[in-house]
Amino acid sequence: MSNNYSLEYIDTQNKVQVSTIEKIYTYSFPENERRDFNFLLELLNSDPYFNIVAVKDEQTTIGFITYWEFMKYIYIEHFAIDESYRGKGAGKFALNKFHQIIPLPIILEVEPPTNELSKRRISFYERLNFYLWSDLHYIQPPYRIGGESLKLILMSLGKIDLNRMFQEVVDTLYDKVYKVKALN
Repeated sequence: MSNNYSLEYIDTQNKVQVSTIEKIYTYSFPENERRDFNFLLELLNSDPYFNIVAVKDEQTTIGFITYWEFMKYIYIEHFAIDESYRGKGAGKFALNKFHQIIPLPIILEVEPPTNELSKRRISFYERLNFYLWSDLHYIQPPYRIGGESLKLILMSLGKIDLNRMFQEVVDTLYDKVYKVKALN
């Protein structure tokens, strides 16, 4: 592995790249925490807020970032690195480079620190200067009809005060990302 990492917007015509991202996406996220992959590609072609960036090691796609670009901040919906590249700096590179390219504040969701994996994930983001807004109660709407909502925690990087903007952020995520008005 060369560790010659880079980011590039995905080319939906590049079937190898799309297939690799689909495999990493499906492996990295349980069904209740992800969209149908074909719908993800439809979003890419139809929603101007939505983007997918491939994380590459030379010519090999090793991960991805799906994100929504809003006026005041970026919302990273999914971020994953192929397991064979984890712990080798690819994730750190990807998020640092991504924030250099798009210097808006970043918001993402994480599971509460209830097990070793979720604690490690939060620690990874904190080492990259993300802040854990553990006192704000956030519910992620279900991705699928009949699916369950998830209690998650928001994290942020950059100058954004979620104590002040929390409801605005939640309303935007619910409306633009999850296409729901409110959760009961």
